[in-house]
Amino acid sequence: MVYKEETLDPENWDKFSDLGHQMLEDMIQHLKTVRDQTITLPDEKIITEIYAPLTEEGEGEEKVYQIFKQSILPHLSAVIKPTFWGFVVGTGSPYGMLADMLASGSNCPDEDWLASTYCHRQVINWIKELLDYPKEAGGVLVYGGTEANFTGLAVARNKKAEIDMKTKGMQSVPRKMTLYVSEEGHHCLERSIELIGLGNESLRWIPTDDMYRIRVDKLREAIKKDREEGCYPFCIIGCAGTVNSGAFDDFNSLAKLASKEGMWFHVDAAFGGWVKLSNTHRHLANGMEKADSLAIDLHKWMYMPYGIGCTLIRDRVAHFSTFVYGHEAEYLKSGFDTFKDMLDWPDMLSLPLSRYFVSLKAYMLLRAYGKGKYCRLIQQNLDQISYLEKLVKAEECLEITAPVTSNILCFRYNPSGFDESQLEELNKAIRGELWKVHFGVVSDTTVKGRYTLRACCTNHRTKYEDFDWLVNTVMKKGLELTKQL
Repeated sequence: MVYKEETLDPENWDKFSDLGHQMLEDMIQHLKTVRDQTITLPDEKIITEIYAPLTEEGEGEEKVYQIFKQSILPHLSAVIKPTFWGFVVGTGSPYGMLADMLASGSNCPDEDWLASTYCHRQVINWIKELLDYPKEAGGVLVYGGTEANFTGLAVARNKKAEIDMKTKGMQSVPRKMTLYVSEEGHHCLERSIELIGLGNESLRWIPTDDMYRIRVDKLREAIKKDREEGCYPFCIIGCAGTVNSGAFDDFNSLAKLASKEGMWFHVDAAFGGWVKLSNTHRHLANGMEKADSLAIDLHKWMYMPYGIGCTLIRDRVAHFSTFVYGHEAEYLKSGFDTFKDMLDWPDMLSLPLSRYFVSLKAYMLLRAYGKGKYCRLIQQNLDQISYLEKLVKAEECLEITAPVTSNILCFRYNPSGFDESQLEELNKAIRGELWKVHFGVVSDTTVKGRYTLRACCTNHRTKYEDFDWLVNTVMKKGLELTKQL
């Protein structure tokens, strides 16, 4: 009998190699010319092209690649442009793109057994070193800040619970468990708290001071009140760079309070923790290393391709105990017998069992460019926001609306004679005009009840002259819109 065998390997490797080289050259050219590209949102024609019906025999590799070039890529890459400051996102890098290709090519399904395990361990060690986190602590790479916070808070819940959480679960807790974060905390924390079964009502949003830092006096009051009402305060969350304004809590005070109250201290450092690498702003992170757990991204202010984040946890056993599973899986038992120390195994430290070789890009990028390169880039972004601050202050019709603490600047166009509702309408219109030029140039938010424009620089492609263009454009659009309004 003759069997017809199928494979996804190409019939002609030489032809496939030509296609691969063309893809690589096209993407390098795309990155090389990104400053000059116009990024637009997909129109109905493009959406229809993407929503194509699935054919029985496929449309072929070359045709589908052409669809990517013509209908997908031109409407995809706004965040990597030098003038993208609207959201806290990273810009990736050419070498990072190549590292991701190598990871996909090797198709390593975990980071526990082969060379990948050593890459993962070394990246965790480098991150601890860069952040001055304790050497004896553990950690795991995940796919973003939300998952990093989820991982840390899940360990906090299990470690501090008054019952065996893995056996009994939230249905058996004797008292309501409560957590505390500033009113400027990121709302991904709510998602994590909901998913670990606490419910978002257990999260207390604490007022902030004039620098948008959590008020420790109000925090103490909230903890005391909850204890008196029969709740169980178990975790304080500090913010290392709030998304609205880039504010940093006083981590030394929070760590001291958490220790005194017998509570877990977690820090959400998703992007801001990397101020630790700067010369001028590293003091903002003082005390961050005292956290029991810390969540941080590498795809934001470390400019690595999406998605890669990290959770560092001081108590390695508590971390392992929260996520370990597979005791009854027969196919894993030989691994347990062979490798006694599993405290470094990522699939025992985070939600997935199957894992992408996520550590490779971090390993290659950190080793290729070294600490100094990243220190200089972090400092450059901080200096650029300081430069933007000076430009804004020099214009009579521009107003800074929140303290400029790190790499975020909140400002608005504010001519005389406008009330708050009119200022909101005016600045929303300015933002809309900016987005017609380039999606996501700046974003908007509300700080202390005032609508404001917001620029966040986590962009290694940005030049100082780009901020001259931003201020000039805001002034021009503001003047035009003021006349209309």
